[in-house]
Amino acid sequence: MEIVNYLRNLRKIVNKTEILLEIVRIYSQRYIPPQPETIQSLVEMGFDEENILSALKATRNNKAAAAEWLCGNRSGSLVELREGLSQDSPILQSILELPQVQIGLSNTKMFLAFLSILENENTLRIWGGDSDTTSVITHILQKYHEEKHVIGINQFHSLH
Repeated sequence: MEIVNYLRNLRKIVNKTEILLEIVRIYSQRYIPPQPETIQSLVEMGFDEENILSALKATRNNKAAAAEWLCGNRSGSLVELREGLSQDSPILQSILELPQVQIGLSNTKMFLAFLSILENENTLRIWGGDSDTTSVITHILQKYHEEKHVIGINQFHSLH
């Protein structure tokens, strides 16, 4: 009977996690106008302002990624900046399987931390230093980079 209750509770956590992720996905797709300094910096590099605005929109106002985009690099990593990981992404699936994530995403403070990080990636330092959120954020970042590394190695080996 304990196992049945455990599985029911786990299913509820997974469902809540999926709902929270959908809210985060919707929230993260909102348009935020770029900072004038960012535009000016890219103009000074010789890019056309109209193309700059398109690149900044495509890369969620990430100046370095926008510069790469403007130079013709439209790699998967840059697309992920704009669109996020697809729902069938093996990286996302492995992150969602982490028990720390399943439990952490049902926590209101964690949810606020993720929204804050989506709005301003510099807040990652703040939330990463918070004793209530640092463990989950660290696990997510580690898992993401581990999976990206594995995918990179697999792509390299498939070419040879």
